Amino acid sequence: IDDDGNGYVDDVSGWDVSDNDNNVTNVNNTNLDHGTRSAGVIAAVTNNNKGVASIGFKASILPVKITNDNATARVHNNIFEGLAYAAIMNPDIINCSCGGSAYTQTGKNTVDFIVSKGIPLSASAHNYNNTSPIYPAAFHGVISVAATDANDEKASFSNYGSWVKISAPGIGL
Repeated sequence: IDDDGNGYVDDVSGWDVSDNDNNVTNVNNTNLDHGTRSAGVIAAVTNNNKGVASIGFKASILPVKITNDNATARVHNNIFEGLAYAAIMNPDIINCSCGGSAYTQTGKNTVDFIVSKGIPLSASAHNYNNTSPIYPAAFHGVISVAATDANDEKASFSNYGSWVKISAPGIGL
């Protein structure tokens, strides 16, 4: 049932926009774990002598899955549908570890909605080693993040350009 009236049934553990259900686990394809790993770096439990210490002390994660288990449904619209879902849940911040090269009005409208709610949105600049804008990172109001290497230089694979706002470690995580 939809206990909280947000239009999503039993989404206490997040939502899968690809399959339109509450199962956010990739059961058949464990290669689709980039978002999970990124969230783990952001929100790992700190000061417990296990694994890593995160920057998001006592953070919680709302998983939003945008691909089916075969990665065939990783379409650009799923990114923005997932971001819209995240925004209606009123998080403190949204991190988007994916993107695409297509500028769409749907994408712009979704990002504008998130920005209008005052929710900070960070997004990956991506890994093509060029200056081509990637969305949602290149939309106005998004904190676009490029990757640095162990020497605090641009990682060889990272996108770059005037639309990128900040850089962060992206190798050896």
